[in-house]
Amino acid sequence: MRFRIAAVLVTTSLILGSCYYQNPIVNTSAGTFPNSYGSGDPMDCKIAASNYGASNVWWGRVSGTFTDPQNDSFKRVSRWACFPNQTQCEFWRSNISSPLEIIRENSCVLGYKV
Repeated sequence: MRFRIAAVLVTTSLILGSCYYQNPIVNTSAGTFPNSYGSGDPMDCKIAASNYGASNVWWGRVSGTFTDPQNDSFKRVSRWACFPNQTQCEFWRSNISSPLEIIRENSCVLGYKV
């Protein structure tokens, strides 16, 4: 019984240890960072504010720095997007801020203020 448990634990750790997680939203290996949502995108704050009302949208803001692997230098980034609910905003905020080494702002607040 102990041998079976140990074998399962070793196998599981080998499988999980070989997995590599790559953030689906952010890929800094190329030295790039996604832009804020722009004109015409549903997460553009002006569009979201007109669709849901400025006081009803969740405004996500993230800023900080990450290392550009192309030239081993720091790049500053500042991104924002608007969402119809807090869950979507928090998901975006968590993903977009994960590769940042220094975080200056990382928030989701109710209401878009121009």
